[in-house]
Amino acid sequence: MAKKTQNVDNYCNNLFTQLTKIKGQIEGFIKQVEGFSGKDGEHIHSHAEHLREINKTIDWKLEIFTKSCPLDSGGYDKDAVTGAGVPTGERKIAGGFAGG
Repeated sequence: MAKKTQNVDNYCNNLFTQLTKIKGQIEGFIKQVEGFSGKDGEHIHSHAEHLREINKTIDWKLEIFTKSCPLDSGGYDKDAVTGAGVPTGERKIAGGFAGG
């Protein structure tokens, strides 16, 4: 039983970590798009809002995953998650803090 729980914990940790990394990459794209100017920038400025919507969806899904992933009693570095969209009522899970 312990091995099965550890596998679930690993899955939850990996899921949260990877989705958080993706959100960070998307934030990088948003900054890049917002930095474009001139004719090229006009064509892709709408991408920033679409990318923000993707991050909102990831936040929403992380909140859903939080409900099915096991709670973790400690050992997670909250400061390692930057820009994860953590709400004030944060919930600590096996992967860290999930927001939405």
